[in-house]
Amino acid sequence: MKINRNELLKLIGLGLLLGGAGLIPGFSSGTLAFVTGLFTTLIATFSNVFKQPTSLESWTKLGILIVFMGLGAWVISAPVDFLLDRFEIPLMWLFSGFVLASIIPIQLELTRLSPSLKTLNQARFLTVITVILIASAILAFELNEDTTLIDEGPGIFFFSAFFASLAGLLPGVSGSVVWIGMGQYTRYITAIQTFVWADLIMFAVATTLGYILFARLIEVLIHRQPVISYALLLGLTLSSVLWIVEVDMNWSLCEWTTNVVLPLIIGYGALYTLYKKILPLKKEIE
Repeated sequence: MKINRNELLKLIGLGLLLGGAGLIPGFSSGTLAFVTGLFTTLIATFSNVFKQPTSLESWTKLGILIVFMGLGAWVISAPVDFLLDRFEIPLMWLFSGFVLASIIPIQLELTRLSPSLKTLNQARFLTVITVILIASAILAFELNEDTTLIDEGPGIFFFSAFFASLAGLLPGVSGSVVWIGMGQYTRYITAIQTFVWADLIMFAVATTLGYILFARLIEVLIHRQPVISYALLLGLTLSSVLWIVEVDMNWSLCEWTTNVVLPLIIGYGALYTLYKKILPLKKEIE
């Protein structure tokens, strides 16, 4: 078994990228892997363990990726925690700008994959339906007064990590949005920053299991139904904003500007600029 230098550097870079981006709501690690040309490496690393469970090389690559994902998350956890303590609402709207900008590469890929305008319009219709259904579910959930089950307990933390791993693999969907929606984001940050080993072990098991299972599922779906898959991804991305935004109708114009408008514009502009620089590079690589 031998991993060449190029593969090793890809795994290290991908791990740091996934770990760091996965901690920031709206910064889709799957999208960043996609636009940097590392998405195939990401899916293959986890999927190969499922397909070849006795392969030492597959497990070694997986181990390298997970170690550097943890390192990336640990490095970014301190500044994110600092900012959340002092600027939670504007930070969440900054993240919302990231989410809205992340539709760019997904929409481009959806357009590229659609064989005709009719297929593209059908895909867009599916995206709209996805947004409506998820928005309705989120609204119904928020109107339900009995939400105590999302606040504590090891079970909800485990399932948050499990489903966040799915979001982390999907281009356009942020894993941290799942943590926020499940009410576990602060606990997630704290566990990484202060080394809460019980939570970290539970997180590692749930995430690894989720990545292995979901990578294989995504690989099959994108291969067999690429247009439908990306239409659903676009709907999930747009819907994810609803999990993280927060407003107060009593805010003054100045508060609306500083809490919502400016962070949203900055977040969208920053990620839009990043994608505009990375996407041409990806095309050159291909």
